[in-house]
Amino acid sequence: MKRSKLSPVKLFAVSAVLIVLVVLAWGHSSGSQVEADTPVTWTIQVDPAEPTVGDAVQVTASASGTGGIAGIPAYTLKIVSGDSVLALQSPPSISVNQLGVPVTWDLTAIQAGQATLRVNVSYEKQFCDETGCIFNFTSAVSPVIPVKVTGVSVGGISLDPNLAGLPLDTSSSSGTDAGLLAGVIAGSSALALIAGAAWYMRRRWLH
Repeated sequence: MKRSKLSPVKLFAVSAVLIVLVVLAWGHSSGSQVEADTPVTWTIQVDPAEPTVGDAVQVTASASGTGGIAGIPAYTLKIVSGDSVLALQSPPSISVNQLGVPVTWDLTAIQAGQATLRVNVSYEKQFCDETGCIFNFTSAVSPVIPVKVTGVSVGGISLDPNLAGLPLDTSSSSGTDAGLLAGVIAGSSALALIAGAAWYMRRRWLH
């Protein structure tokens, strides 16, 4: 009884199927490792919390609590909306040596209004399962950071942004100044009349 031999075509087909199965199994294993990432904990501060137009604003952020070994984080600040309200003065991306180390961006409040910011962090992390450990890059995005900029500040008083740029109403002060000037003129005239009358009476008495 002769054994049947696989033809070259059948042998190629069987080899291709085996290769596909191996690739799918490896991809599923790698994917499960990436999905095992732990959400980060964000610490974010805006100083001053309620800036006025012209203020220098600092945004400080850090991410931590990923679990396992992680490092080489690169933070990026993005102005999601309100780029006419806040202007970024420092590079948008800042790298540090490990998670948990805070980074700070400098901005300027240039117009009254509402702006929203977000911080993205990309870092390398060790992922482990029953087959071993690998290092992969992953990322996380912060919650929305709202920043409200109020109107211009004059003498420590923040003005309504709707009134900024309008001429000041000086009608009341002008009326007061005019009344004061009229009173001074009337008083001077009265003194002059009294002095004139006294001089005239003295002259008649001498004669």
